[in-house]
Amino acid sequence: MALTKRQKEILRDLEISGKRWNRPMDIGAWDSSYHSAVLNQLVKKGLVERRGRPTFRNIYLHRQKPASYEYRAKSWFEIN
Repeated sequence: MALTKRQKEILRDLEISGKRWNRPMDIGAWDSSYHSAVLNQLVKKGLVERRGRPTFRNIYLHRQKPASYEYRAKSWFEIN
């Protein structure tokens, strides 16, 4: 599975954060940043899971799935 540079950066940031569930802003997102779009791509690839935050609308929490750890074991997070 090939990942883009931004996808690799987001996966790395999710790992560095050390939290079980992360808001996009926990990993560096700001208004109009690319984080939400990239997180959606990673959800579709099965590397990240998402759940809604019960108290806020349109804010999702994300965490890595076991598949992302398997990807990491096979390919270090080299950001090209």
